[in-house]
Amino acid sequence: MSRDIDKKPDLVKGLRHVNILYMFAVTIIANILVGGVIGYFLDKHTFKNRVLFVIFLVLGIASGLYQGIRELLKEVQKIEPLEPEPKEENVRREDKGTP
Repeated sequence: MSRDIDKKPDLVKGLRHVNILYMFAVTIIANILVGGVIGYFLDKHTFKNRVLFVIFLVLGIASGLYQGIRELLKEVQKIEPLEPEPKEENVRREDKGTP
């Protein structure tokens, strides 16, 4: 019985990490698809030489990576919040002004 209880937090933690990676992948793929579709339709109705398609595809890739990394950093902040910096009151006076 105690073994089942010990395994449950590890399972939940593992599923949370899988969910984070899944959201990262979905964000990147969605941005690439949106950029590609916009580029395709603009190129279809304007120059018809695939320049706009390639430009918007590259913009979609860049946007996807940017948004994905931003989401990853937010999730890392939730999991491992930064330690607050010590206030000046708590710092010893010896450390402040001694040469």
